[in-house]
Amino acid sequence: MSPDILLFISDQHAPQYQAGGQMPVDTPNLAALQEQGTAFDAAYTPCPLCVPARMAMLSGLSPYHTGIFTNNDTLPQTTPTFLHAMAAAGYETVLVGRMHFIGPDQRHGFTRRVAPDFTNSGWVRPQKTLEQDFGVHTQTMGYKWCIDVVGGGASPVVCYDDMVLDALEQYLAQPHSKPQLIVVGTYGPHFPYVAPPELFLKYLKTAQLPATWQGNEPWLNAQQRNLQEPNTRAEIVLACQAAYKGLVEHTDGLIGRARAAFDVFTQNRGTPALFGYFSDHGDTVGEHGIYGKKSFFEKSVRIPMVFAGSGVAAGQRITAPVSLLDLGPTVCDWAGADPL
Repeated sequence: MSPDILLFISDQHAPQYQAGGQMPVDTPNLAALQEQGTAFDAAYTPCPLCVPARMAMLSGLSPYHTGIFTNNDTLPQTTPTFLHAMAAAGYETVLVGRMHFIGPDQRHGFTRRVAPDFTNSGWVRPQKTLEQDFGVHTQTMGYKWCIDVVGGGASPVVCYDDMVLDALEQYLAQPHSKPQLIVVGTYGPHFPYVAPPELFLKYLKTAQLPATWQGNEPWLNAQQRNLQEPNTRAEIVLACQAAYKGLVEHTDGLIGRARAAFDVFTQNRGTPALFGYFSDHGDTVGEHGIYGKKSFFEKSVRIPMVFAGSGVAAGQRITAPVSLLDLGPTVCDWAGADPL
């Protein structure tokens, strides 16, 4: 019997920010997933930027080989992904939410899309239209403006992610005849650094300034200095950290919802199951005076990666380095599909 698979990919989650991590956050669902499955403690992104990392993950090719190094590029339609291999093996390959595809091809091997994307490709629209959609957050979705609005409150990221989980739950409540490979894509904990108010206030009480927050290390090179947010006040650094932790906890709640719905779905079908969680890259959250990704500091390039399910060893921690490039071949092998 073919197993059903659900892969949950968040955006910009540094694994140091979770329960038991260097930067503690209440993430009970991730903790349970690690306890019941296998976690990879040295998982890394092939590129600390969304689109290059995601296209590398889908194709199994490094950015050097895809030629994709910016968020304005995507895979050619002639480049196969591991979704094509899974579809050829009889799977319904379903994308629920975000994958950051650019251009007219919004599938790249997915046979169904259940929830729309939320990506910066929309920035080419007129400024007035963007402001209607994003309000005060219009500029804060990107580098160099991400700390302009910080704190607790309503955020398009949180609203979008809640919608994605609603769509997933509705999809899993329906009958499906084919084996399922479902990829759930959320936008959080990607900036803007605005979290639900109760979570922001919770973590603001314990926020601490990183030792390197002023970014005055003499060894930083010109490219690293260009990523810095100059003249950032201490209270902004603390607020960014509190909001990011709040977004991580919110994402953990979504992971719990996804896993609970998937467990019911597979139990009703009587199928073997695999649930995986990972992110595309991390976030330095003010260390070295830098916010977000685009650097090769550990919090920018290391990612969470954990799997649980049928035949997966429980409570196992693997310290050997792994990459998002390993994901597609591993999933195909686990499901008995021949990689293209």
